[in-house]
Amino acid sequence: MQSLLSAVLVILIIFVLLIIFVPAWLERRARAHAVLREQFAADIQAQERAARRLELSLSPYARGRSAHFVARVDAARERLASVRVLVGDAAATLDALRLPVVYKYLLPVQHFALVPRDAGAILADTRAVRRLRGQLTAVAAAAAAAEAAVGELTALPQTLAEERRALAAQLDGVDATLRAERAAGIERLSDLEGELNRLRALLARQQTCGDGPPAMLDDGAAALEEAAPGATALAGQVAEVAAARVRLDERLRAVATDLDDIQAGAKATPAAAPSQVRSPLRRAAALLNESAAEHRRARDFAAAEADIAAAARLVVLARDAAAAAAHGRLLADRDDGVSLAAPIADLRRELGELLDGLENRLGSASREATLVARAGDIRRRAEALLSRQDEVIAALDRDASAVQARLAHGWEAARQLLPLAADDPLARRYAALAAATDEARRSPTALEAYRRDAAAFEAEMAPWVTRVQAGRQLVAELRARLPQQIDAAIQLAAPWACLQEHVAFIHQRALDFESAQSQLARASRRREAEPPLDELADIDSQVAERMTLLGYQADRLRFLETGLGEIIALAEADSEGLPPDDPALVRRNKAIRLIAQYSKQAHAAQKYEDASLALSRAADVANRAAL
Repeated sequence: MQSLLSAVLVILIIFVLLIIFVPAWLERRARAHAVLREQFAADIQAQERAARRLELSLSPYARGRSAHFVARVDAARERLASVRVLVGDAAATLDALRLPVVYKYLLPVQHFALVPRDAGAILADTRAVRRLRGQLTAVAAAAAAAEAAVGELTALPQTLAEERRALAAQLDGVDATLRAERAAGIERLSDLEGELNRLRALLARQQTCGDGPPAMLDDGAAALEEAAPGATALAGQVAEVAAARVRLDERLRAVATDLDDIQAGAKATPAAAPSQVRSPLRRAAALLNESAAEHRRARDFAAAEADIAAAARLVVLARDAAAAAAHGRLLADRDDGVSLAAPIADLRRELGELLDGLENRLGSASREATLVARAGDIRRRAEALLSRQDEVIAALDRDASAVQARLAHGWEAARQLLPLAADDPLARRYAALAAATDEARRSPTALEAYRRDAAAFEAEMAPWVTRVQAGRQLVAELRARLPQQIDAAIQLAAPWACLQEHVAFIHQRALDFESAQSQLARASRRREAEPPLDELADIDSQVAERMTLLGYQADRLRFLETGLGEIIALAEADSEGLPPDDPALVRRNKAIRLIAQYSKQAHAAQKYEDASLALSRAADVANRAAL
């Protein structure tokens, strides 16, 4: 049911639209179209009148021949033609309107029911009116453009005046540049100044015609058009002249500065530069100060540049030749006669050939170029030889310094052990080697001799240093060992009188050690140190020998005495239990007393042989008593 109602409502709405609203809208559009047609017709007529007016105002300028006139007239005519075309299109659209008359019935639908074709006509008119609005908008825009184009023609006096002022300012700049160039010494400028005057006359002609009728304006515009490219060309020419002059002056100053530097150096140190280089320097000065200057004044910059190039070539020749000569002298002064003697001699010979008759070979660009190339080559070779010589000298210096450092280190180490007096032979040889170091830095031959002498010195000093080191070490060892040896000797010899001489000997050698080490500490010459060193070695060996002998003899006597005790102990064990009056016991006691007597003699003996003999006799007695 709801669907049916919805359908009925939709149908009812469509019916209302078709019966009431659409016909009413069509009726209002028909009446509005009639009113708009009158308005559109009036607008089209107004645009046609305006176009005719613009065309009439354009006619006085149509005969102009200047570019200003021709271009602006063509542009205005093009825009007027566009206006006419657009007005024609709009008029055609206006004529196509059908404008049906809708009669006033109770309801508009009655009319369209009777004349249904009018509905289509009204819709077509609606579309035509929309198109016509757009066409009239385009007509208005085209008319405004045409008006502006014609306005440019009427504004020509002002436009030409502005262009004239701009060109006048440009020519003023050209005039200022020309005055600056003349002030800078450029004298030949009449051609450019004449062109400047011609262009200014054209500007004056335009200024005279500026307020006249179109024909005079056209003549003034033509004069301005003639002046514009000429002013641009003249400004370019003058700017190029100024730029070329600046470049020339910069080049001239650079070469003149180089020339002045070389001349100043030659004047400051006349011996530094060979006399032959003065010829190219004089010729270079003449080219710069006379020939190039004259060409510059005449605005012949190419010729002036050629003179400057020739002067620069001569300056380079003189510079390289002078530098090569200075390098050659330095090479010769530092030549060691071995390393680079041959190439240095060749270089100086070639330099002499270059300088010999140099003045007579000047004046030809080709010959001068050859001389410049040769001088440059000699200079570069001289610099290369100097670099190699520096390397040789550096190597000599390094080698000599290494030998010197080794000698100094060894000598200082030796002096720490034993500071020798200045008149000591070793000290004198070291001083001589130190004095020979500088010479060794300059000459391979001297360096080789220096190395040989240093090696011989070290070969003599090394054993001496080793001996002193050993002596100092021996002093330290004996200082620690002798007290221990004395104590040991005393202990070993204490029971035996015959061994006391060994203790006395060792003690005396200990006293001799103190004297020897003091003498060694005070020594400042090798001959003063030799005796205490020998004495210390003797003390060490002699004390060792005595200690060995003492130990042997003490051990021997102790062994013999220990054997006696063992034999007596055996005899006492065999006689245990015997009665006091037993003959065996009497014999034993007698033997013991004799052994004790021999033992006492051994301890009191002053000689080892006597002590040993006494102990041997006691041993015989003891053996017999034991048996």
